[in-house]
Amino acid sequence: MNYSSSPEIPLLVIGYGDTSKADQGAGYKVAEVLKKKNYKYIQALSVYKLSSRLASLVIKARMVIFISSYQVSHDMDSEIMIKHFLPHYEKTEMGISYPNPPHSLLSFVKGVYGKKPDAYWILIPAVHNQPHQYLSCLTRKRIKDTLEYLIGESDCDGLDRNPYQKYREVKNKADFNIRGEDAPTTSKGLVEGSVWVSLGWQ
Repeated sequence: MNYSSSPEIPLLVIGYGDTSKADQGAGYKVAEVLKKKNYKYIQALSVYKLSSRLASLVIKARMVIFISSYQVSHDMDSEIMIKHFLPHYEKTEMGISYPNPPHSLLSFVKGVYGKKPDAYWILIPAVHNQPHQYLSCLTRKRIKDTLEYLIGESDCDGLDRNPYQKYREVKNKADFNIRGEDAPTTSKGLVEGSVWVSLGWQ
């Protein structure tokens, strides 16, 4: 697609990270799920790292949400973190260190094109960071939380997981249905408009 001639993008979601290192690819995987949903007002892009080549998309976006990961230890039950970038995209300390943050790309877009889209950065906690590892239970849960926050649903079937964990999930779901309980309802997300307002998107 020739993005340079495409119309304005209401919401651009850029998920990035190294999928060969398990949890470090969490942002990439969120974007992959969003692409499959094919929402009219959301354009999702999954990349391994940010680069200036993404500027042609960013300049057309009213809002940009970057999604990546941050490393935690095995004994931490960490939450997702959400950072709202200031108008001048100053780099603000978040108590973490992550390579390839969005600041440089946003500053490039501002300096070269004079564009300052409203920008957010969602960071998903990552435990496993070695090749050939499965997604950790924590990161899988936080991926679902991120999708719930963005679109009001947490369907992420197809993500890599430990086969034994899948068996446990199926068994627990069967137990849940046997008890005759209704599935929990979810709040509406960005697609329905509720989170647009909370994020300052009008």
